[in-house]
Formats: sequence, C-alpha cells, structure tokens
Amino acid sequence: MSVNGWERSFNNIYNKDFINKGSVEQEIIIHKSLNHPNIPVFYNHGRIEQVPQWCKVDHFPFIEMEYVDGFNMLYLLQWYNIKKENIPEIIVKAILTQASDAIYYLHSKKIIHSDLKPDNFMLSKSGELKLVDLGSAVK
Repeated sequence: MSVNGWERSFNNIYNKDFINKGSVEQEIIIHKSLNHPNIPVFYNHGRIEQVPQWCKVDHFPFIEMEYVDGFNMLYLLQWYNIKKENIPEIIVKAILTQASDAIYYLHSKKIIHSDLKPDNFMLSKSGELKLVDLGSAVK
C-alpha cells in the first residue's frame, strides 16, 4: 500500500468522529472490569499525543492487553477449507466450549459484545481461545 493509501486508511479509522464518540473510552471501561480466562487481560491504556500532521487528529488512544500468540478463527476455517477437510470434532468442541464460556461471562456482567465473528476469536498455540475486540461492546 502506498503512503498516501495508508494515510487514507489510517484517517478512515482514526478520525475525530471515531475518537470523540467515546467508543474507545467505553471499550476501556468495559475491558478493565473483566476477569475471565477466555478474554485477554487488560493491562493499561493511554493516549499517544504526538501524531503526524496528516492524521487529522491531535491524539489517538491505545489499549495495552495480553498478547495472544496464535491466530484468529477465520484463519483456522480458511486453512481447513483449503485442505478440504473438516475440523476435528474434539477441536470444535474445545473451541465452542471456550467461546460459549466467554460469551456467557460477558452476558452475566450485562455486556453484549456486538461483534461476534471468527476474526474476533483468537486461538493460542496452546489451544486457549480468547474473545477479542470489545470496541463494539455495550453495557
């Protein structure tokens, strides 16, 4: 992607409307309140104040959380599709159990994720599933 293309993409994501809507602040509030093995641990948050002038914003927020060493579920589905094989039942059962545990936990806290899709489930190399991207979550 060219620098200008990257700048346009960046500005579509990090524009003043996005930052001012409070979605990042809402994600921080929600994520800080969670403690579940299938949701990445929240460590810290902050603002990056020094951004290039072309960003059209005076800062952008960041969230520091647990690193998941693995891949998202979309990758797993595509990999098995390319191989023209079914995902083994034992793997499906483990994934669905962990996914439902995470969703049940959120619902017990009166939180709706609002963006459940294969991209937002990360599977670590050790087989632990993590539900990520709470940016659309509502309480």
